[in-house]
Amino acid sequence: MHIKLLIFFCIILSLLTFGITLLFALYYIIILYTTEQAITNKRVVFKNGLIARKTEEMNLNRVETVEVEQSILGRIFGYGNVKLTGTGSSFVIFKFVEDPLEVRKSITETLSE
Repeated sequence: MHIKLLIFFCIILSLLTFGITLLFALYYIIILYTTEQAITNKRVVFKNGLIARKTEEMNLNRVETVEVEQSILGRIFGYGNVKLTGTGSSFVIFKFVEDPLEVRKSITETLSE
């Protein structure tokens, strides 16, 4: 929901910048509607892409660390990235997650079960 608010502000700002900011809003709209992120009881799945599709999966029992990355705008609007690092050098990053601290908390609770 917060990313939609950011898109709304980009559209309003585009009126002042003669449409330049509208390109940024369109970019984030495409990202928003072409990304799937899920955590099941067995697996972590991240899929994105409009024409080409990229899929990253990791077994939940392979997750070692869960990190949260938030920019200044992310702190203001309540979104961020959640990075799950697995055994070895594998990792999955959930991008533009609403309330990333709550997501991290629920992931760590699921891992401790």
